Amino acid sequence: MAGLSEAKTLAELSSEYGVHPTQITRWKQELIISAPDLFGEVKKKDDNHKAEVAELHRQIYGEEVELLIDTMAAFNRYSNRV
Repeated sequence: MAGLSEAKTLAELSSEYGVHPTQITRWKQELIISAPDLFGEVKKKDDNHKAEVAELHRQIYGEEVELLIDTMAAFNRYSNRV
């Protein structure tokens, strides 16, 4: 992770961790390439959660909207009689 921040040079990181600069560069490239796959599962779960919440909202508010429409229709029928 230190290699991603670029707060230190490759030489500094190499010296600090005892790893060749080329290896740090490879790790950085691998992380950049594979990061979407590593964190993609979290996004899938989040998307699934959002879909579940949206479905629940549809069920809850859908019933309320139907009740409101029925109430308005009944009111309109009553108003037309008077």
